[in-house]
Amino acid sequence: MTGRHRWAGRWQLAAADSSASERIDVRSPSWPSVFARSVLSLLIGMVAWFFAFLSGIAAFRGLFYGLITDGSYEYSWGGPAWAVPVALVLAAAGALLFRSWLHQA
Repeated sequence: MTGRHRWAGRWQLAAADSSASERIDVRSPSWPSVFARSVLSLLIGMVAWFFAFLSGIAAFRGLFYGLITDGSYEYSWGGPAWAVPVALVLAAAGALLFRSWLHQA
């Protein structure tokens, strides 16, 4: 978005493997293409920040539940019983994903 799309295109070509069997198109991207991708990445980034802040608020409210409410459990429904098994399955899946990421070639 700052007008350096030609520089970015040259940098990307320089970073590409020169011994590749396929020929790389040397055209530099047009400014509308760069602008459209910048706007789309901005929108995706804003959604990601929204979910990050939402997760932070949920974690804070969960950790400090007694300080946020008046302390009575009159309207507390106790939460679902299936949350612990699902959390264990997701943690195991995350550990397997991390292990496979470490051992990739």
